[in-house]
Amino acid sequence: MKNFLTYLILFALTISGNVLFAQVGLGTLTPDPSSELDVNSTTRGMLTPRMTQAQRNAITAPAEGLLIYQTDQAPGFYFRQGAQWIKLSTAPDAPHNTLSIIPFSSGVPVRIIPQHSGLENLGSIIGFSNATLDVPATTPTIDVTSGLGNNVNHAMIMPINGTIKFLSASFTFTGAVPTQEVYLYVKIYRSDNGVSFYYTGQYAFMAKGAGNPVALQVLRNDLDLFVPGGTHLMMFISATSNNGNTPITGFARASLGIQ
Repeated sequence: MKNFLTYLILFALTISGNVLFAQVGLGTLTPDPSSELDVNSTTRGMLTPRMTQAQRNAITAPAEGLLIYQTDQAPGFYFRQGAQWIKLSTAPDAPHNTLSIIPFSSGVPVRIIPQHSGLENLGSIIGFSNATLDVPATTPTIDVTSGLGNNVNHAMIMPINGTIKFLSASFTFTGAVPTQEVYLYVKIYRSDNGVSFYYTGQYAFMAKGAGNPVALQVLRNDLDLFVPGGTHLMMFISATSNNGNTPITGFARASLGIQ
C-alpha cells in the first residue's frame, strides 16, 4: 500500500510538471525548448483529423489556424483563416510587387430582384461576356450544376498563390431606373472544386440615391484576401431596395486586382 501511494504521488507530480511546463515529447525525452509538442520518429508519421467537407463545415466555431485533412471534393489539408477554410497549396506565389487585373463582364443585361422587405432575393452571376440570372442570393453557397447549367465560363482559376487587393465594379442601367434608393452588392465567391462556390464575405456596394443616374461605379482598395493556387473565383451581384421587388436590369462589370 505504501509503495502504491508513493507511485501515485510521483505520477501526480509528473502530470503536474507537464501541466506547469506545458511541454510534451513523444518519442523523445528532450522536447525542443521552442515547442509545446515534439513528436520524434523515423518510422511513422503524424495523422491530423480526417473528415468530409460536410463534416468540416459542421465544426462549431472553428478556431483560427485549425487544421484538418479533407477526404472528399477537393481533398487536401485545410486551415481556418478568418471566416474561411483555406486549402494548403503547393502552387508558387505571385512575383513580389506585381498586380494582375482579372476583368469580369456580364456581356448581356443581368436581372436583379430585391425583396419587398428591403432584403436580397435574386441576383446574377457575372462571367466573361456571359451571365446567369435569377440566382438565389440568400443561400450560403452557389452550386453551378444545380439548376444553373454548365457555367464553365463564369469563374477563373488562380494559377498561382495570390492576394486580392482591390475590387472595382460598375453597373449601367438598361431598364427603368428605380426612383428610390437601391444598393447593389458585388460579391466575391470562391470554390475549391469549381462546382460549389461559397461567399468569402468580401464585397463592394454601389448606392443609387435620388435622381436617375445612367451608371454606378465603385472601387474598394482595402482588401487583403489570400487565395491559394487552384482556387476558382466567381463574381455575383445582388441588390436591396426600398422600392419593393421591382426588377433591376443592366450591364454588370467587375475587376479583381491580385498581387
